[in-house]
Amino acid sequence: MEIAWNLVKQTEFTPGFDSSMDDMDKMDTMDKLKEEYERLKECFCQMENKKSAALIRKLDADDMKREAESRIMKLAEREMELKKIEIGQKKNYERDLHTLKADNDELKKTISDLNASIHTAQNDLMMLEEELQVNNEVPKSNINFVREETIKKSSSSDSDFAFDTLCKDKVVINNPFVLRKGQALLTFEKEEVAKHVLRMKNHAIDFDGSSVVMRASPIPLKRTIQFEVNTTICSKKMRICNLPDDISEEQIKDKLELTFYKPSIGGGEIEEVEYDSWRNEAVITFLDHGVVERILKQSQYELKVGDCAHTIIVEPITNAQLNKLQTFSTNSSRTVLLSEVKNLAISEEDIQDTIEIYFQKPSNGGGEVEWILYTQDKEIVPRFEDEDDL
Repeated sequence: MEIAWNLVKQTEFTPGFDSSMDDMDKMDTMDKLKEEYERLKECFCQMENKKSAALIRKLDADDMKREAESRIMKLAEREMELKKIEIGQKKNYERDLHTLKADNDELKKTISDLNASIHTAQNDLMMLEEELQVNNEVPKSNINFVREETIKKSSSSDSDFAFDTLCKDKVVINNPFVLRKGQALLTFEKEEVAKHVLRMKNHAIDFDGSSVVMRASPIPLKRTIQFEVNTTICSKKMRICNLPDDISEEQIKDKLELTFYKPSIGGGEIEEVEYDSWRNEAVITFLDHGVVERILKQSQYELKVGDCAHTIIVEPITNAQLNKLQTFSTNSSRTVLLSEVKNLAISEEDIQDTIEIYFQKPSNGGGEVEWILYTQDKEIVPRFEDEDDL
């Protein structure tokens, strides 16, 4: 702006300026110069404004830069902290992993030792079972079962007498002997004959032109288990099961007394109600005999609590004792097992007759035959006249 003003002055007073120029031309020139001055002045103001705005933006940018640098420093510090935490956690994880591996190895060793102990215990158990001559598996057949019921008179706490039912169950478990295909059982009248046949072992018998060597051996009879179970059934007490668990003990007792006092179901006067909240069971003791027997004719009853009816179960009170357990091996000293006769083109009856005739003769080492059984194409379980022999 100062340059434009100086230019105006130089125009007015510069030597050699044409003084003959008329005043009108001078005025036009001055106006143009003023316009140019004003324009330049406006441009200068705009430039100053832009400069000020640029300075303000620069200051704002500097503030943002300082703020960003501060955030970067904080993030760097946080990153260092996280790295330290990560390194610490990694060390802890590695330490825990090492501990877990050690514990795992120790558990594996413990499991291995336990398996070895179990194996040893199983072997000891098998040896003990062998010594005691008791089989783990009870066969489903050949069980002789005898029950004897008596009335046992026992004194109660109030010097009254309760007539309990005592059941004595005698059980004899025999492992059946199975006669396989092509085998024969031969029972002699005399034990000496059976022993002689066993000593000879092999016997060549002619079956319709075909010579077959039969091998004689003792009967491999298995063990027998015999025991007695004494079961006492109480005549004045019974157990109530499946009781509701959402009411109090006093309510349970009251409801049971009201239910089983009714003559309509065979009930009677109740002496005591014992409640077991853990099992949701109760034991009722009646004053009179015969009440339990009448109630037990029905196994389920309804116990009404408010608007709900619960199904409860009644059971007798029993006490079982195992007595007179005996395990023993039996033998049949007069019976011989003969094997094996197969693939003969003659009937089963003819084979049996041929075997019996051969062993009837004393010249063949035999004697009088009391009983013979032969099976050609199926397995059978022989029935002996005296069950005690098996």
